[in-house]
Amino acid sequence: MKISPLNFSAKYKFKDTVVEYFNLSEVTQGGPEIGKLFIDNQPFLKDEYFGGPLLYYEKNHSIILPIHASTFLNYGFKIIVIDLTSKEYKISSKKEKIILFKSIKNDVLEYYSDLENTKLVHLHIGLMR
Repeated sequence: MKISPLNFSAKYKFKDTVVEYFNLSEVTQGGPEIGKLFIDNQPFLKDEYFGGPLLYYEKNHSIILPIHASTFLNYGFKIIVIDLTSKEYKISSKKEKIILFKSIKNDVLEYYSDLENTKLVHLHIGLMR
């Protein structure tokens, strides 16, 4: 089974932290799934919806995932980095139709912004605004 924004695990455990998605549903028919995010059974940004799959960054015990950033009839995602220890977070300013993570190394996140995996984007997560 291929893991994608249409099909990903709803529960993860990193060290002693449990991250879960609840009430997953498609943004549009056949589109990416989004849901509510809980960290250690506590809702995180309860008014927001999050996509997946998420990426764990062991270096600073954080997760990186798409956050739903839509306007009327125009869905999209931004990237959010959440420190699992402090629960502090940063959200990128760039909106994408889809985000498919490739890797993270030395604070540089690589992701594709298209389903065909042809548009590779590099984002320095330490400089996100």
